[in-house]
Amino acid sequence: MYLDLNKALSYDKLFTFIIGARGVGKTFASKKHCINRFLKYDEEFIYVRRNKSDLKKINLFFNDIREQFPDHKLEMKNGVMHIDGKVAGYSIPLSTSATQKSTPYPKVGWIIFDEFIIDKGYQRYLHNEVDAFLELYSTVARLRDVKVIFLSNAISVTNPYFIYFHLDITNNREFFTQGEIVVQLVKNEEYANAAKQTRFGKLIAGTDYSAYAVDNEFLRDSNEFIAKRSTNSALLFNLHTRSNTYGVWYDSKERVFNVSKDFNPDYNIEYSTDILSHMENTTLITKKHPYLFEQFLTAYLHGKTTFETIQIKNEVLREIKYA
Repeated sequence: MYLDLNKALSYDKLFTFIIGARGVGKTFASKKHCINRFLKYDEEFIYVRRNKSDLKKINLFFNDIREQFPDHKLEMKNGVMHIDGKVAGYSIPLSTSATQKSTPYPKVGWIIFDEFIIDKGYQRYLHNEVDAFLELYSTVARLRDVKVIFLSNAISVTNPYFIYFHLDITNNREFFTQGEIVVQLVKNEEYANAAKQTRFGKLIAGTDYSAYAVDNEFLRDSNEFIAKRSTNSALLFNLHTRSNTYGVWYDSKERVFNVSKDFNPDYNIEYSTDILSHMENTTLITKKHPYLFEQFLTAYLHGKTTFETIQIKNEVLREIKYA
């Protein structure tokens, strides 16, 4: 009934992203996998969380899994995992991982990054977070093929990691691969049906929270205003965000704007959302909006703007302050 991690790992990718409902067993399965790898191959592992405060209860790391290994002694000592008296793993907060640059980890074969997607209002992503993680990875791997398991609940497809690697995820496929990345949107009907039969499951039936916590639908994402641009549309301007460049198109017959990943790099009307995306030949958007951009915003406020994907919508609206 719980997560079978082997399905995703069978793709043999460096980075495995697991998006699953609360309680489906993502962390448990990942810990079990890494413990087994240590016992069989002497491979160590690293457990990563974003901040030091996220690791306050790290001493409980083995509590839920000890009974799976009755013949072995699992201990936590000062943030270091020990199995049968030998060092097996390390806990590292990403926020201070830069201090690890001179620390060798020659036996580490796996990294677990738990809760890599955060909900708005609870925490903030680190400044240049993906770069910080890649720095940690480089420090640990040292030209070796260290594999990473990223774990999260279904909060939003718009997060620094999916944006950085240009991952356009849809809910109609369980597995999505791109280069050295596989993403699993866990589909577990047995678990979902069991959860729905609990008293709490019946209490939240039909709510957005049930869709998120039980059915693994993204909590902060909406399919409103999602559409492909029409073939009759014409490019009005390129829009540069902090991470991507999009084309803003207009269908004069339907009077609808559309934001698409399709843009013309040689087009002469280009806007940037803030100083981080500003570059030569772009117009920086300030409180006094350029005419075409003002028309685009007005159309959105009147329900006449669509976006090619949920990720594009979330990213653009967040940066133009209309989210």
